[in-house]
Amino acid sequence: MPQTPSPASDRFALTLDGTVCGFLASAEGGDISAPVIREPAGAFTRKRLGAPAPEPIVLSFDLSLKKIVYEWIAEFWHGNASTKSGSLIAVDVNNQARSELVFEKASIVATTVPAMDTASKAPCRLAVRLNPVTTSRRPSSGRVADPTAAPKKPWLPSNFRFQIDGLDTTRVRKIEALTVARGEDGAIDFPDVRVLLAGTTSPTWSDWHDEFVVNGKNDDSNEKSGSLVFLARDQQTRLGSVTLRGLGIYRLTREPIPERAAAAQVRRLVAELYCERMDLAVE
Repeated sequence: MPQTPSPASDRFALTLDGTVCGFLASAEGGDISAPVIREPAGAFTRKRLGAPAPEPIVLSFDLSLKKIVYEWIAEFWHGNASTKSGSLIAVDVNNQARSELVFEKASIVATTVPAMDTASKAPCRLAVRLNPVTTSRRPSSGRVADPTAAPKKPWLPSNFRFQIDGLDTTRVRKIEALTVARGEDGAIDFPDVRVLLAGTTSPTWSDWHDEFVVNGKNDDSNEKSGSLVFLARDQQTRLGSVTLRGLGIYRLTREPIPERAAAAQVRRLVAELYCERMDLAVE
Protein backbone atom coordinates (compact mmCIF):
# COMPACT_ATOMS: atom_id res chain seq x y z
CA MET A 1 0.00 0.00 0.00
CA PRO A 2 1.51 3.40 -0.93
CA GLN A 3 2.83 5.46 1.96
CA THR A 4 2.18 8.85 0.35
CA PRO A 5 1.08 11.12 3.19
CA SER A 6 -2.22 12.28 1.71
CA PRO A 7 -3.90 13.73 -1.37
CA ALA A 8 -2.07 16.69 -2.91
CA SER A 9 -4.87 19.07 -1.93
CA ASP A 10 -4.08 18.64 1.79
CA ARG A 11 -1.66 20.69 3.86
CA PHE A 12 0.90 19.09 6.11
CA ALA A 13 1.95 19.80 9.67
CA LEU A 14 5.41 18.63 10.66
CA THR A 15 6.14 17.09 14.07
CA LEU A 16 9.64 16.31 15.35
CA ASP A 17 10.27 14.33 18.53
CA GLY A 18 6.75 15.07 19.77
CA THR A 19 6.77 18.81 18.95
CA VAL A 20 4.33 20.27 16.42
CA CYS A 21 6.65 22.50 14.39
CA GLY A 22 4.22 24.22 12.00
CA PHE A 23 2.75 23.89 8.54
CA LEU A 24 4.77 23.09 5.42
CA ALA A 25 4.49 24.49 1.91
CA SER A 26 4.73 20.95 0.54
CA ALA A 27 5.74 17.40 1.48
CA GLU A 28 6.24 14.28 -0.59
CA GLY A 29 7.87 10.88 -0.44
CA GLY A 30 8.11 8.28 2.31
CA ASP A 31 6.65 5.50 0.13
CA ILE A 32 7.87 1.97 0.77
CA SER A 33 9.49 0.42 -2.30
CA ALA A 34 11.92 -2.35 -3.15
CA PRO A 35 14.67 -2.39 -5.78
CA VAL A 36 14.41 -4.82 -8.68
CA ILE A 37 17.50 -7.03 -8.78
CA ARG A 38 18.40 -8.40 -12.22
CA GLU A 39 20.48 -11.55 -12.59
CA PRO A 40 21.64 -13.30 -15.80
CA ALA A 41 19.86 -16.63 -16.31
CA GLY A 42 20.93 -18.09 -19.64
CA ALA A 43 19.28 -16.28 -22.56
CA PHE A 44 17.02 -14.31 -20.22
CA THR A 45 17.29 -12.10 -17.14
CA ARG A 46 15.87 -13.27 -13.83
CA LYS A 47 14.31 -10.57 -11.68
CA ARG A 48 13.53 -10.45 -7.98
CA LEU A 49 12.99 -7.85 -5.29
CA GLY A 50 15.58 -6.66 -2.84
CA ALA A 51 14.90 -5.48 0.70
CA PRO A 52 12.08 -2.91 0.98
CA ALA A 53 12.93 0.55 2.32
CA PRO A 54 11.23 3.94 2.55
CA GLU A 55 11.91 6.46 -0.16
CA PRO A 56 13.34 9.87 0.82
CA ILE A 57 11.00 12.51 2.21
CA VAL A 58 11.27 15.99 0.68
CA LEU A 59 9.94 18.95 2.65
CA SER A 60 9.51 22.58 1.62
CA PHE A 61 8.85 25.40 4.10
CA ASP A 62 9.54 29.03 5.00
CA LEU A 63 11.22 30.50 8.10
CA SER A 64 8.17 30.42 10.41
CA LEU A 65 8.50 26.91 11.88
CA LYS A 66 9.68 26.06 15.37
CA LYS A 67 13.38 26.57 16.14
CA ILE A 68 13.97 22.82 16.45
CA VAL A 69 13.69 22.49 12.66
CA TYR A 70 16.37 25.06 11.83
CA GLU A 71 18.62 23.90 14.66
CA TRP A 72 18.49 20.41 13.15
CA ILE A 73 19.53 21.82 9.77
CA ALA A 74 22.31 23.87 11.41
CA GLU A 75 23.63 20.69 13.09
CA PHE A 76 23.68 18.97 9.70
CA TRP A 77 25.69 21.86 8.26
CA HIS A 78 28.12 21.42 11.16
CA GLY A 79 28.65 17.78 10.17
CA ASN A 80 26.58 16.24 12.98
CA ALA A 81 24.59 13.27 11.71
CA SER A 82 21.80 13.44 14.29
CA THR A 83 18.50 11.69 13.62
CA LYS A 84 14.96 12.61 14.56
CA SER A 85 11.61 10.85 14.50
CA GLY A 86 8.36 12.58 13.71
CA SER A 87 5.41 12.68 11.38
CA LEU A 88 3.62 14.51 8.60
CA ILE A 89 -0.01 15.16 9.53
CA ALA A 90 -2.23 15.79 6.52
CA VAL A 91 -4.98 18.31 7.33
CA ASP A 92 -7.92 19.69 5.40
CA VAL A 93 -8.82 23.36 4.87
CA ASN A 94 -10.16 23.51 8.44
CA ASN A 95 -6.94 22.07 9.89
CA GLN A 96 -8.69 18.82 10.74
CA ALA A 97 -6.27 15.88 10.61
CA ARG A 98 -6.97 13.29 7.92
CA SER A 99 -4.00 10.93 8.07
CA GLU A 100 -0.44 10.77 9.35
CA LEU A 101 2.83 9.52 7.91
CA VAL A 102 5.13 8.52 10.76
CA PHE A 103 8.89 8.37 10.17
CA GLU A 104 11.58 6.98 12.48
CA LYS A 105 15.26 7.93 12.83
CA ALA A 106 15.35 10.26 9.84
CA SER A 107 18.62 11.93 8.91
CA ILE A 108 19.07 15.02 6.75
CA VAL A 109 21.01 14.29 3.57
CA ALA A 110 20.56 17.57 1.65
CA THR A 111 19.20 21.08 2.08
CA THR A 112 18.66 23.84 -0.46
CA VAL A 113 18.53 27.58 0.24
CA PRO A 114 16.55 29.25 -2.57
CA ALA A 115 18.02 31.82 -4.93
CA MET A 116 17.92 35.46 -3.90
CA ASP A 117 16.93 37.76 -6.75
CA THR A 118 16.10 41.49 -6.67
CA ALA A 119 13.71 40.97 -9.62
CA SER A 120 11.68 38.09 -8.14
CA LYS A 121 8.57 38.25 -5.94
CA ALA A 122 7.86 34.50 -5.60
CA PRO A 123 7.88 33.24 -1.97
CA CYS A 124 11.12 31.67 -0.76
CA ARG A 125 11.19 28.09 0.51
CA LEU A 126 13.85 25.95 2.12
CA ALA A 127 13.98 22.40 0.75
CA VAL A 128 15.09 19.53 3.00
CA ARG A 129 15.63 15.91 1.98
CA LEU A 130 15.32 13.26 4.71
CA ASN A 131 16.27 9.59 4.72
CA PRO A 132 14.11 7.76 7.31
CA VAL A 133 14.88 4.26 8.57
CA THR A 134 11.20 3.31 8.63
CA THR A 135 7.85 4.89 7.74
CA SER A 136 4.25 3.90 8.40
CA ARG A 137 0.85 5.39 7.74
CA ARG A 138 -1.95 5.63 10.25
CA PRO A 139 -5.35 7.36 10.58
CA SER A 140 -5.43 10.67 12.42
CA SER A 141 -8.17 12.96 13.69
CA GLY A 142 -8.70 16.19 15.60
CA ARG A 143 -7.74 19.75 14.86
CA VAL A 144 -4.07 20.64 14.41
CA ALA A 145 -3.37 24.15 15.70
CA ASP A 146 -0.66 26.35 14.21
CA PRO A 147 2.03 26.59 16.93
CA THR A 148 3.42 29.91 15.65
CA ALA A 149 1.85 32.67 17.71
CA ALA A 150 3.43 35.64 15.93
CA PRO A 151 2.23 36.71 12.44
CA LYS A 152 4.32 35.22 9.66
CA LYS A 153 6.67 37.68 7.95
CA PRO A 154 6.84 37.01 4.19
CA TRP A 155 10.20 35.70 3.01
CA LEU A 156 10.81 37.11 -0.47
CA PRO A 157 13.89 36.62 -2.70
CA SER A 158 14.16 40.35 -3.39
CA ASN A 159 14.72 41.19 0.28
CA PHE A 160 18.30 40.31 1.15
CA ARG A 161 21.66 41.80 2.07
CA PHE A 162 24.87 40.26 0.76
CA GLN A 163 28.27 41.14 2.18
CA ILE A 164 31.85 40.01 1.56
CA ASP A 165 34.83 41.51 3.36
CA GLY A 166 36.48 44.25 1.30
CA LEU A 167 34.12 44.01 -1.69
CA ASP A 168 31.45 46.40 -2.95
CA THR A 169 28.27 44.30 -2.87
CA THR A 170 25.75 47.13 -3.33
CA ARG A 171 25.18 46.14 -6.97
CA VAL A 172 24.58 42.42 -6.37
CA ARG A 173 21.42 41.42 -8.21
CA LYS A 174 21.18 37.68 -7.62
CA ILE A 175 22.63 34.83 -5.55
CA GLU A 176 21.99 31.41 -7.04
CA ALA A 177 20.44 28.64 -4.90
CA LEU A 178 22.76 26.90 -2.42
CA THR A 179 22.48 23.12 -1.97
CA VAL A 180 24.35 21.64 1.00
CA ALA A 181 24.61 17.86 0.77
CA ARG A 182 26.39 14.95 2.40
CA GLY A 183 28.63 13.04 0.00
CA GLU A 184 29.07 9.30 -0.25
CA ASP A 185 32.09 9.57 2.07
CA GLY A 186 29.90 11.23 4.71
CA ALA A 187 31.55 14.65 4.41
CA ILE A 188 29.49 17.82 4.00
CA ASP A 189 30.23 19.53 0.69
CA PHE A 190 29.32 23.21 0.67
CA PRO A 191 28.34 24.55 -2.75
CA ASP A 192 30.00 27.24 -4.80
CA VAL A 193 28.46 30.70 -4.51
CA ARG A 194 27.40 32.16 -7.88
CA VAL A 195 26.82 35.91 -7.74
CA LEU A 196 25.34 38.12 -10.48
CA LEU A 197 26.31 41.78 -10.31
CA ALA A 198 25.36 44.88 -12.27
CA GLY A 199 27.73 45.53 -15.16
CA THR A 200 28.75 48.88 -13.63
CA THR A 201 29.91 47.27 -10.42
CA SER A 202 32.89 48.40 -8.38
CA PRO A 203 36.40 47.29 -9.48
CA THR A 204 36.90 45.61 -6.08
CA TRP A 205 35.69 42.34 -7.62
CA SER A 206 38.11 42.44 -10.56
CA ASP A 207 40.94 43.50 -8.25
CA TRP A 208 40.36 40.44 -6.05
CA HIS A 209 40.09 38.18 -9.11
CA ASP A 210 43.39 39.50 -10.48
CA GLU A 211 45.14 38.98 -7.17
CA PHE A 212 43.59 35.61 -6.27
CA VAL A 213 43.44 33.94 -9.71
CA VAL A 214 45.80 35.70 -12.11
CA ASN A 215 48.60 36.49 -9.66
CA GLY A 216 48.14 33.30 -7.64
CA LYS A 217 47.85 34.91 -4.22
CA ASN A 218 45.23 32.41 -3.10
CA ASP A 219 46.35 30.88 0.16
CA ASP A 220 44.13 30.87 3.26
CA SER A 221 45.11 34.43 4.17
CA ASN A 222 43.63 35.73 0.90
CA GLU A 223 40.29 33.99 1.32
CA LYS A 224 37.36 36.07 2.50
CA SER A 225 34.31 35.77 4.75
CA GLY A 226 30.81 37.08 4.17
CA SER A 227 27.12 36.66 4.82
CA LEU A 228 23.76 36.40 3.11
CA VAL A 229 21.03 37.95 5.27
CA PHE A 230 17.32 37.38 4.65
CA LEU A 231 15.25 40.49 5.37
CA ALA A 232 11.57 41.28 5.89
CA ARG A 233 9.78 43.75 3.62
CA ASP A 234 11.01 46.70 5.68
CA GLN A 235 14.56 45.78 4.57
CA GLN A 236 15.63 46.06 8.23
CA THR A 237 14.18 43.13 10.17
CA ARG A 238 16.35 40.03 9.93
CA LEU A 239 14.59 36.73 9.23
CA GLY A 240 17.70 34.60 9.02
CA SER A 241 21.19 34.39 7.56
CA VAL A 242 23.86 32.20 6.00
CA THR A 243 27.40 32.92 7.19
CA LEU A 244 30.08 32.21 4.57
CA ARG A 245 33.68 31.35 5.44
CA GLY A 246 36.69 30.41 3.34
CA LEU A 247 35.52 32.18 0.18
CA GLY A 248 37.78 32.13 -2.86
CA ILE A 249 36.97 33.59 -6.26
CA TYR A 250 37.88 31.36 -9.22
CA ARG A 251 35.98 32.92 -12.14
CA LEU A 252 34.73 36.40 -13.12
CA THR A 253 32.98 36.65 -16.48
CA ARG A 254 30.33 38.58 -18.37
CA GLU A 255 26.87 37.03 -18.42
CA PRO A 256 25.88 35.87 -21.92
CA ILE A 257 23.07 37.92 -23.49
CA PRO A 258 20.29 35.87 -25.14
CA GLU A 259 20.22 36.16 -28.93
CA ARG A 260 16.85 37.94 -28.97
CA ALA A 261 17.66 40.35 -26.17
CA ALA A 262 17.65 44.08 -26.77
CA ALA A 263 20.92 45.40 -28.15
CA ALA A 264 21.10 47.98 -25.38
CA GLN A 265 20.81 45.40 -22.60
CA VAL A 266 23.64 45.80 -20.09
CA ARG A 267 25.61 42.62 -19.52
CA ARG A 268 25.97 41.58 -15.91
CA LEU A 269 29.08 40.24 -14.26
CA VAL A 270 29.06 36.66 -12.94
CA ALA A 271 31.37 35.91 -10.02
CA GLU A 272 31.89 32.29 -8.97
CA LEU A 273 33.37 31.54 -5.57
CA TYR A 274 34.19 28.37 -3.68
CA CYS A 275 33.15 28.24 -0.03
CA GLU A 276 34.61 25.99 2.65
CA ARG A 277 32.05 26.48 5.43
CA MET A 278 28.51 27.80 5.82
CA ASP A 279 26.36 28.32 8.90
CA LEU A 280 22.58 28.78 8.95
CA ALA A 281 20.74 30.85 11.55
CA VAL A 282 17.03 31.71 11.70
CA GLU A 283 15.91 34.62 13.87
